[in-house]
Amino acid sequence: IHSNLGAAYLGSGKLEKGIEYFQKVLKFRETNQKKPDQFTIGTHTNLAACYRDLMQAEPAISHADKAYQLAKTLYGENHENTFNIAIELGNAY
Repeated sequence: IHSNLGAAYLGSGKLEKGIEYFQKVLKFRETNQKKPDQFTIGTHTNLAACYRDLMQAEPAISHADKAYQLAKTLYGENHENTFNIAIELGNAY
């Protein structure tokens, strides 16, 4: 539910609230998941988008890079999802 709330806030431009909920998702997943999955990658990507839209480059780049590194591990470097996350990383700059 936190991920859905975060996405709703991101979509409505309430970025600080989106960040709050996405951070809760990450904390839960990092505590309860043995290894990252596509939802962890998506949460980092959503956080990158929030921070990018707030013009906060450092955390945007950090989350986009984390998503990219996880995607390379999970999907491989030449997978479409990894490519799309690489674009998000570029947008963060």
